[in-house]
Amino acid sequence: MLKRRRGFTLIELLVVVAIVAILAMIVVPNVLVAVHRSKQKTTMKDIITISTAIVDYVNDNGTAPPQNGAYDAGAAFYSMLSPFYIKVLPFNDKWGYGFRVWTRSDADGNYGISSASKDDFLVASFARDKIKDNFSFNISDPEGDSSTSVE
Repeated sequence: MLKRRRGFTLIELLVVVAIVAILAMIVVPNVLVAVHRSKQKTTMKDIITISTAIVDYVNDNGTAPPQNGAYDAGAAFYSMLSPFYIKVLPFNDKWGYGFRVWTRSDADGNYGISSASKDDFLVASFARDKIKDNFSFNISDPEGDSSTSVE
């Protein structure tokens, strides 16, 4: 009698590869969405942290520290807040782009803000596409409503 060889046929291997490919098509998009969501939530927490440090500074000094746009470790804004109001002030969002901070009159013209006072500030991240949204802040409705759109 002839001995039968053990192993897989080509059809069996193709079926396994097809099943693995189908599973990958299901899993990979979900993983990418989860990673993006994680970056978004962490960036939002960083914005809250920066905002809290600025609010603490305003409470102590009566005015926001001067800043217009992105900052680095050499900026006066950074040295005014760190390390007293915040131990480590984040520079970049989780996509690697710098946070933008506008304070005092420099906040005018950004996201629909006008007539900013000495204690006003705005902290923003342009997120993964690095594009400034068309969002505008309505002072009469600070909570926002369904007519406010973010593109």
